[in-house]
Amino acid sequence: MVTMFAPRLAGPARLPAVLATAKRAWIAYLNWRIERAAIDQLLAMRDRELEDIGLIRSEIADLAKVAAAADPRPRGLD
Repeated sequence: MVTMFAPRLAGPARLPAVLATAKRAWIAYLNWRIERAAIDQLLAMRDRELEDIGLIRSEIADLAKVAAAADPRPRGLD
């Protein structure tokens, strides 16, 4: 039987990893909020206004997700 020991990071040595994880989670949350705000604004528009910009109501959520995925810059804590 082979026993492998993984090194344990103690207290302060683990702090940068925890902070990095927290930062990624915060940025993901901020990106989600931005996406939701865009969706909410578009859903508040009348059908005629959406037609003027070339959208139909059923495309709004998918369009917001595609636009967010296409933007390679991380939004959030810059």
